[in-house]
Amino acid sequence: MKKTTFITAIALVLSTPSKADAPFSISANGHEVLDSTTHLVWRRCAEGMTWNGIHCAGKALTFTYQSAVQRAAAQSGLTATAWRVPNLKELLSVADPTRLLISAVDASVFSNLPPQRFWTSSAFVRDTPTHAKSPRHAHYVDFSSGGYLYAPVASTHALILVRDK
Repeated sequence: MKKTTFITAIALVLSTPSKADAPFSISANGHEVLDSTTHLVWRRCAEGMTWNGIHCAGKALTFTYQSAVQRAAAQSGLTATAWRVPNLKELLSVADPTRLLISAVDASVFSNLPPQRFWTSSAFVRDTPTHAKSPRHAHYVDFSSGGYLYAPVASTHALILVRDK
């Protein structure tokens, strides 16, 4: 009886939809990705990398928390598009911890995205509410594992930008 129960449990786990089944649509020029579940539009490449028609090329730049926010504002001004740093929930929506061999994101969608830590706009306030305006720590999502943690805002991590549809 236990063996049957165990096999049934495995079948349920295997039939559970994964984030790999998320409905991503790639823009005609290949530079953006629409997630029709979250209604978010992602840049396909990390900041510092560019889409060359086949994959993201170049090296991902790293930013402090403040310079990541400034980069998003600068890109918004350059492109007249409301790019921003994603919050923790948004960035976790593209991370998939079942994809651990190379990167915890769908490589067919986010081609060549490096398996490293990416900033979120979600501050981690550890001490008092007074740090809400000027956080000392912020969350990141680690695309090598699909997990998240927090780091001092002076740390440097990669950045991928997002906007609302």
